Amino acid sequence: MVARQTPHAVAPAAAVPMSFWQRGFLEQTVAFGQTNPQAAIELAFRQRPDVIYLLTDGEFPDNQAVVDLIRRLNPDKAVEVRSIAFVNRGEEYERVLMRIAEDNRGAFKYVGEEDMRR
Repeated sequence: MVARQTPHAVAPAAAVPMSFWQRGFLEQTVAFGQTNPQAAIELAFRQRPDVIYLLTDGEFPDNQAVVDLIRRLNPDKAVEVRSIAFVNRGEEYERVLMRIAEDNRGAFKYVGEEDMRR
């Protein structure tokens, strides 16, 4: 999710009611395949946000390419990049997410299944 820090840019998720049909769709949706965030990262930076949240549940096909892309798009560190790993633990990909966050004034967080039940 990308948002400018302005009062009316993004409604809090809790303020947007989810319809019965949307909830059913989400409950039946299954994620699969690899995570390649490069196009989404480029799109996010084109929006000129203050903060970008990078969420993933696994490694990228090319970790270094993702790190290099963010460095190229954010050379002055004007955009804070916060990274979140969820559900799956992985030393390598968590290390990459930590580095991305540290390099871009952000923070890293792991969110496990038990955290999502709260």
